[in-house]
Amino acid sequence: MRTARLLRRVSRGIVLLLPLVAACTAAGQASRNPPPEARRIGVMTGFETPESVRYDPGADILFVSNIAGNPSGRDNNGFISRASGDGRMLAMRFIQGGRDGVMLNAPKGMAVTGDTLWVADIDAVRAFHRRTGAPLASIAVPGATFLNDVAVGADGALYVTDTGIVIDGAGRMAHPGRDQIFRVTGGTATAVAGGDAFALPNGIAADGDGFLLAPNGSRAVQRWRAGEGAPRDGASGPGGYDGIEVVGGGRALVTSWADSTVSLVDGGSVRPVIRGLNSPADLGVDPRRGWVAVPLFLENRVEIWALPPADGGRPARR
Repeated sequence: MRTARLLRRVSRGIVLLLPLVAACTAAGQASRNPPPEARRIGVMTGFETPESVRYDPGADILFVSNIAGNPSGRDNNGFISRASGDGRMLAMRFIQGGRDGVMLNAPKGMAVTGDTLWVADIDAVRAFHRRTGAPLASIAVPGATFLNDVAVGADGALYVTDTGIVIDGAGRMAHPGRDQIFRVTGGTATAVAGGDAFALPNGIAADGDGFLLAPNGSRAVQRWRAGEGAPRDGASGPGGYDGIEVVGGGRALVTSWADSTVSLVDGGSVRPVIRGLNSPADLGVDPRRGWVAVPLFLENRVEIWALPPADGGRPARR
């Protein structure tokens, strides 16, 4: 009887130990096989205050907007660079302010629709042919102070953020304008939302029937739909946001000057996936390769990183 009872106790102990052994084994395997990390695979240099990168999947092209001076300066010396999708420079000054009838002061965020490249430029939205660079249109945005980023909505219209700031020649920033969003369609711009709740709106990205916003003045990534008076706060992170891009599966990538990162926004979390980026501005995402191109505003270069699938990337295609 004593032997039987002892065997039962030993067997119960073994059953209780099995989950602990399994957990320790899994932890050991995880430590030996850490999750893949983002890899820097290329650097492009020679830019002049690069603010935004836009990937054109139809042509496998990267467009880079260059402010080339004061972000509020109406000096007509801004330009757009054109590079191949794998990071080879094709034309540093593909579109140049003051040349060939082009007006381009301080270009920032961009969007592509059909054969048109749209560019936010202080208080106007400029349109250029995406293949030739020829100027197509210039749409004044009355009441705008610092147009920053552009996204194409589900309705086909352009939606443009206005951060409401002015930067003087000494680099000092004031906020005389209004935090707002404009809708541009049919050659006309209309303010459709605004107020302090937008907290210096910077990046904007279409997400389903609404938008994700990357406010520079809030720790929360925001969600907004056309027709809503104010945005709704989503996941909270470091703040100081600049660019934002949707990468699928309810996730997005956002840049932050506050902690020098690109972070993955996934549900209620904001998790850094690339660190140590000085002044990361409005990033561009290549979903085919699983690459992200990050303009470093103060360093006049663009870094290209490969992301693992868990962070919005795809296996690289050569």
